[in-house]
Amino acid sequence: MPRRLSIVILLSILTTITGTCKEITLFVTGQTEGLLEQCGCVHEKGGLEARAGYLTEWRSNNIPFLLLDVGGFLPTKQTPIGQAIAEMNVKAMKQLGYNGILLSPSDLAYGKDFFTKNVSLPFLCSNVKDSPNVNKSAAIAIDDIVFGLIGIPSLQQKKQKGEWILEDPTKAIVEEAGRLKNEDHVDAIILLAHEPPPTVTKWLDTYEGPKIDLIVTIDFGIQVKQYKDIFLTNAPAKGHAIGKITLDIEKGAGLKNVSYERISLDPKIHRNITMRGFLDISYINAIEKLDLSYDGPPILQNRKEEKNELNAYVGAQTCGFCHTAQFEQWKNTRHAIAFNELLEKNRHWVPKCAACHVTGFGHPKGFTRFPEIPLLELRDVQCEVCHGPGALHVNESGSGPIRRKIDESLCMECHDQKNSPQFKDLSDLYFKKIKH
Repeated sequence: MPRRLSIVILLSILTTITGTCKEITLFVTGQTEGLLEQCGCVHEKGGLEARAGYLTEWRSNNIPFLLLDVGGFLPTKQTPIGQAIAEMNVKAMKQLGYNGILLSPSDLAYGKDFFTKNVSLPFLCSNVKDSPNVNKSAAIAIDDIVFGLIGIPSLQQKKQKGEWILEDPTKAIVEEAGRLKNEDHVDAIILLAHEPPPTVTKWLDTYEGPKIDLIVTIDFGIQVKQYKDIFLTNAPAKGHAIGKITLDIEKGAGLKNVSYERISLDPKIHRNITMRGFLDISYINAIEKLDLSYDGPPILQNRKEEKNELNAYVGAQTCGFCHTAQFEQWKNTRHAIAFNELLEKNRHWVPKCAACHVTGFGHPKGFTRFPEIPLLELRDVQCEVCHGPGALHVNESGSGPIRRKIDESLCMECHDQKNSPQFKDLSDLYFKKIKH
C-alpha cells in the first residue's frame, strides 16, 4: 500500500470572511540548496535565522498557516561539507514546522538512507514507489478547510532515479488527486512542482485528471497567473525571501482568488535566538568532526606561477620582511580582513565563498582546511593571491618568479558580475584602494 500522510490539524483560525470565503495563508520556499545563512556577497538577505524570525512573528499572532517547500533544499554537491550542511538543514526545517517538503531530483540523489534517518519530516514525492519514509500525498486541515498536497520532482521523469523507482508523474498525480478528493474530501488540491511555469503549463495542455486548484513552481519571477482554471505561482529561490500566498477559499466551492507577496528576509530585522543557537552549536560540532577540509573549486590556479609544482605560499608576514610599506598599506584594506567577514556571516562553510576570502585556495600548498593552525597565515586575500605563490621568490632572495603585472582579469575571477556587479564599471576606483 502506498504511504500517505493524512493529518487533520485542528487549528482555530482568524479568518477574513467575505460572504462565505475564508482567507488562508501559505508560506513557500524553494531551491535554497542548503544555504544556512544569508546568500552571497551582494544579497545580504535570507538565511534560516531570518526565516525562523519571520515565521515566529506570524505564529505569535496565533494565525496558523501552511509552510511548504518546492524542493532543492539540500546542497547540490554531496561532499563531506555538503552532507553536514544537509543534516543541519533538515533539523532546522523540522524546527520551522514544515507541513510539506517536496523532494527534487537533486534531493533524491542523497539516497533512501538519508531520508530514513530524517523520517519525522513530511517529505513528499507522489510518484516514488516503495519508499516507507516518503509520503505520496497529504491531507491537512486548517479550521474546516481541507487541503490536499501532491508533489512531483519532475513532470518529465518516468524512470528510475538512482536507487529510487519513480512512476509516471501524470499517472501518480491522477491517482493521488483522486484519493484526496474521494477519501479525504479535500476542498482544494495544491501541487508542488519542481519545474518552471512554462513546463507546467505545457504539461497542463494534456492533463485530464482531477481538478488541481493551485500549482506552486520553482522561482520564475511571477506573482500569480491563471492558466485555464488553475492558479499558478512560485517560491522564491536561494532563501533571500519567502513567498506569502493568500487564498480566498469557500468550503465546498474551491479557490476564488489567489494573491502573492514576496517577503524579503533581513537577518538584521528577523532575529531568532533559538535558530541562531542551534546553528552556532551545529557549526562547532561539525567542524570538530570534519576538520572542515575544502575540496574546490580552485581559484586562480590556471596561471603559470601557480602551476609551478615547486612553488608554495609563504603568507603576507613573510612578504612584509622586505616589502614593509606595501605590507602596511595592505593591512588597511578589506582584503586583510576578508576571512573574518566570512566568519561573521558563517559563510566559511561554503567552498565557493571561502575560495575568494583566502590565499591559494585549491592549490596543494595553499589554504585547504579550517581551522588548522599552520594555515592561519593563509587566511584573507593576501599578497600572493595577486602576485602568485612566493616561496621560490623568497628562496632566491627576490630574484625568483613572481607575478609583477596585475590586470583586471585576475580581479574578475572573484569580483565577477554575480559577486561584485559594479566592479567592472568602478574598477579604477577600487584599484586605487589596493594599489601600492
